[in-house]
Amino acid sequence: MKRATVVSKLLTSSLILWLLLMSSHSMAVADFPVPKFIQIGSVTPSTNQFGMNFNIRRFDSRKSAADVIAYYDQHWEGRAAITEYGVWSMIGINTGNKFYNVQVQDSSAGAWGYLSISDMPERLAKQDYSLPGEKKFPKMRGSTIVNDQLNKDRGKSSRTLLLTNNFSVAANGQYYLNHYLGKGWSVVADNKNSKMLSRVMTLQKGHQMMTMTISKVENITSVVTNIETANVLPLR
Repeated sequence: MKRATVVSKLLTSSLILWLLLMSSHSMAVADFPVPKFIQIGSVTPSTNQFGMNFNIRRFDSRKSAADVIAYYDQHWEGRAAITEYGVWSMIGINTGNKFYNVQVQDSSAGAWGYLSISDMPERLAKQDYSLPGEKKFPKMRGSTIVNDQLNKDRGKSSRTLLLTNNFSVAANGQYYLNHYLGKGWSVVADNKNSKMLSRVMTLQKGHQMMTMTISKVENITSVVTNIETANVLPLR
């Protein structure tokens, strides 16, 4: 079993972000191994994000998330990367051209999650993907914005952003902490002193809540930021 391996961890971080953004869409995955205790949900056509092809489908399991991870860990003979992200457990493997990923969490009846296949490794290696327009966002010199999406829902709007650079986790953390504290934000949570491989910070300002996850993979650091803004009705 591998945890937070070099190549797969950045891919997993990207997939976590995109899977959460696309969680309302279920897509067919043609050649994904499926155990008997997993039931596949509804199927719709595949999707394309930033020039990368994603095939995703939702599943339900009568066994726990740990059992699902154990199945795929055994199937991929311990070569897959396993990571944790909040309530989600992830296991993924890079085959060179494709990235196979399982995202799962426990439920009252067992577990549920997503299976996905993408050509992300090939696209990233060739730098063959389209970059979104860079909206104003603070970043260290040399940073590249890989994904920037705005979403509106009842009662709130959110912005989810992924960028990469070559600075350390500590340097990125201090940069963003200094920036947002200087803008009037306050720290709600910060695992700075923990032994985790990544730094996770939660900050708040008025009706805005921001969560930032900073992870180092070889010489690349990924910064995943989610900013939620509660919609406030005007006073009459």
